[in-house]
Amino acid sequence: MANNIKILIQEQNGVTSYTPPSVDASYGDLIFWSNDTTQAHWPMPKGGNRDAWLPYQIPGRAPGQVPATSDSLALAKGDYQYVCANHPDEQGGSIKVS
Repeated sequence: MANNIKILIQEQNGVTSYTPPSVDASYGDLIFWSNDTTQAHWPMPKGGNRDAWLPYQIPGRAPGQVPATSDSLALAKGDYQYVCANHPDEQGGSIKVS
C-alpha cells in the first residue's frame, strides 16, 4: 500500500530547512511538501526544470494560517536531489525511491 510522505519546509533563525532532509520512499508512495514559512518555495529536481515536479510554487503562510501544502508527487525509482527554484542558494534534500 502506498504511503503519504510529508516534507516540512520551515525557517529558524533565518535559515530554511527541509525536514526530513532525506527521504526513503517505495515506488508508488506519494510525496508532498508543507510550507511553514512566510516565503513561497518551489521544490524542483537539482539541475532540472522549475515545473518538472510541481506546476506551481507553494505559497508562504500568513500569520494565523495553516501551512500550504503542495500537490502530491509520485516518482519513478531512483535517487533525487532537490533544491528550491525560488531560492537558488537554498539547499533542499534528497529522495530515494526503491
